[in-house]
Amino acid sequence: MSDSIETKEELNDAEMNEVNKTRLIRFGIFSLVVLVLFGILSLFNFLTRSKWEKGLRLQVQTVLDAHGETCSVGEILKLHTGLAAGCAVYELSGGERDGCHAVIIRVATFYGPMPAVYIYDSKKEQCDFIAFATLEGRAKTAIESLSKPSQVSYWARRIPKIMSTVESDSKEAANE
Repeated sequence: MSDSIETKEELNDAEMNEVNKTRLIRFGIFSLVVLVLFGILSLFNFLTRSKWEKGLRLQVQTVLDAHGETCSVGEILKLHTGLAAGCAVYELSGGERDGCHAVIIRVATFYGPMPAVYIYDSKKEQCDFIAFATLEGRAKTAIESLSKPSQVSYWARRIPKIMSTVESDSKEAANE
């Protein structure tokens, strides 16, 4: 009788090992699929980054041209902040705004997030709101009038703090 009990225990151990083996295989396959999907998304992000930056540069240049600014948008500056996904900073050259920076940032408005263009002058430590990048006509006027007292002015005060990290990085690079 004791032999049959040991056999049942051994059988249960063998069944458990088989079940665990099946679970590990399924978990491994699931993990591999997740890793492959993450790799594909990362690859697409890497391949489309330059197009995304060029598109933002074109939007900023269009807004500046529409508002009579005679400067040209230069290279993008890297942001080392959590806002990098919703904000881009470009160097400006030429015209009255030579040496300034154009900032395009996602601003929450009553009608949803909109890209807003600001010009930051580091010499004066002043940030001026130019316009929303994707709006025209009455909708633009309505959104600007609703957003200026709150969100637009909030980001105008916040951008100098964001730019201080960009400027410190460029100063460190110049010192090396």
